[in-house]
Amino acid sequence: MLSKSGSTSLEQEAPAKSTTGPGQLVGVWSLVSFTVLDKAGSILDFPMGRHPEGLLIYTADGFISVHLSKSKRLAHTAQTEVAVGPGRPPEVEAVASTSHYLGYTGTYEWRGDLVVHHVLVASVPQWTGTQQVRQVELKRDVLTLRPPHGAC
Repeated sequence: MLSKSGSTSLEQEAPAKSTTGPGQLVGVWSLVSFTVLDKAGSILDFPMGRHPEGLLIYTADGFISVHLSKSKRLAHTAQTEVAVGPGRPPEVEAVASTSHYLGYTGTYEWRGDLVVHHVLVASVPQWTGTQQVRQVELKRDVLTLRPPHGAC
């Protein structure tokens, strides 16, 4: 979700589903992995670490909420003072503690094998008012979202 060459895998405790469609997205999905891939599909990076945390929520009435985070982020404590330097303004400390977090909310629509997220509010200000288009792959209870073919 952060990169045009990224891939996000999420899982949901739900019965296996045989086809992919808008109804299969509804629910709360837990983040399993977040990777950046090259054009050949090889992993280039784990921007949220190897054990990210997060939720993706699709509602039946067309709303979406996305929250992704690196596990073990720095809190507003002495840890951030070490990372950003002692005596820094609180704003610098706040940025250091949120640099590995991504969140947005809005609405979504289904287009064939694609889901389009219409971003209303985002932790990345440039995303507000944009569309995040993702190809959907659903295998049993694992949902994988990646950029559409040819977008990388």
